Amino acid sequence: GLSSWTEDRVAAAFERIEASLTMSFIGFQNHLTDIPAAHGHILEVVEQGMSINFLPEGPPVRGSKAGVSSGWTEFRNCTPTPDDCRRQPGCNVRFNCTRSTSYRDMVALRNPSSLSVLTGALVSKVIIEDGQAVGVQLLQNVSNTLHEAFAKRAVVLAAGALGTPKILMLSGVGDPFELQRLGIPVQVANREVGQNLADHLAHFTWFILKSTEEIDKDDPACKSSEIFNAFFNLTGPQDGLGPIDGEARFYGGCNFGRNSYDFGIEAVLLHPKSRGRVSLTSSKPEVLPVAEFPELWEEDYTDLQRVIAKIGFCVGLKPDEMVSSAGFTLEQDVREKAYLYQHLCCSARAAPPGEPGVLDEDLAVRGVKG
Repeated sequence: GLSSWTEDRVAAAFERIEASLTMSFIGFQNHLTDIPAAHGHILEVVEQGMSINFLPEGPPVRGSKAGVSSGWTEFRNCTPTPDDCRRQPGCNVRFNCTRSTSYRDMVALRNPSSLSVLTGALVSKVIIEDGQAVGVQLLQNVSNTLHEAFAKRAVVLAAGALGTPKILMLSGVGDPFELQRLGIPVQVANREVGQNLADHLAHFTWFILKSTEEIDKDDPACKSSEIFNAFFNLTGPQDGLGPIDGEARFYGGCNFGRNSYDFGIEAVLLHPKSRGRVSLTSSKPEVLPVAEFPELWEEDYTDLQRVIAKIGFCVGLKPDEMVSSAGFTLEQDVREKAYLYQHLCCSARAAPPGEPGVLDEDLAVRGVKG
């Protein structure tokens, strides 16, 4: 609902962030020759059944697009050496450098003259004076003492879907009833803080492909890993103009005892309508926040079944053959085995004027300057 956040504006922001980072595509770039034959057939029938194309470099930088990819783009904090390999068939060595998405590696090490990074510190609250954010209070793990750091221009709060509402509430920004219950002085009354918590909803099933010949233990298809994934629309066109609301992740492996190729299908409903909240049980910063979800909406269970049924149609299986428990219908299996994905988001909602939210369209906390 944020009209000012156009696709171009969002993409430009990410491009500025990633401009100085080493980004590498990890995976298979040619699905006709690189993916093991035991799984390549599955990929092809998914492409055909969903009428989507293979994306050799992963999803595009700008916009959403339905398609099949057998890899992903990773940030790496070093430059790969020539003898590194990219998980091609028969290659068991990954890049000879570490994967990291820490703030220290992504930002601080690239700006040593302008940034000071304090590690081993836990933010206890944002210091708010006369409606202005002027700094942060933090607890150092080593000495267990409180310190204060003050901002010259602004305080940037980026602590994730759980940490952001936690720090806001500890700072006195939140539901006044909850804050008073914990003895936290109210700075800004906003009942939306911590609300609207969202996650993906998923379901997993393993399948067995019996081999008529003895499986070679060095067969690339036996490597236990994700082989490819597919993003698709449940109802709209597959050209990326509609909502990308379903994902299928395909995993491979072998069982030499029963001489079989095994593959798993994880079906993911990307945008369920059920919502939860982030809450506090203590005013102590070292106590973790709580992510709470009530009983999921019926509509989400139904939509996840539709995601699974569409994947099953592509691989030639009926809905009730896509279950992980023998004797269950798909409806029963989804209700018994569906799980939240741990890709939490949306607990500090940005909203246009006149609508409930935590942030304004410029991502500033409502009711607090700076």
